[in-house]
Amino acid sequence: MGTSWSIRLVVAVAAVVAISSSVAHAQDPAFTPSTYPALTGARDAVSVDLNRDGWLDVATANVGRNAVVLFINRGLNGGFEAPREIVVGAGPFDLSTGDLDRNGTPDLVVTTPDSRTIDVLLIGPAGELAARRVLTGVGQGR
Repeated sequence: MGTSWSIRLVVAVAAVVAISSSVAHAQDPAFTPSTYPALTGARDAVSVDLNRDGWLDVATANVGRNAVVLFINRGLNGGFEAPREIVVGAGPFDLSTGDLDRNGTPDLVVTTPDSRTIDVLLIGPAGELAARRVLTGVGQGR
């Protein structure tokens, strides 16, 4: 009885290790470094799958350029596409994500305190800007 239980345990552990290693291997991206010119004043960054391809992309708020910059992940091809810059209000600082228009694609919300606005960037299915909405009067007294 003790030997049978030991054999079952060894077989179970071997199965778990085999499954774990195959799952980990399947998720191992062929990641290649991408180098782009410096983007002045990156203040915040989020990782989110903007184009719904299963690979996390990166968005940064760049206060020095008054822009949000998108880096779309190339997935198995490695690295990121060239940066896509979206002009926003003055002093973009913080980024958040959420599917605001309920189309299944994450959207971006960026605070722009120097212009006292919040920019809502609605993202299309290919990770492109579909629309920009600006909430004004943010932070102003009554």
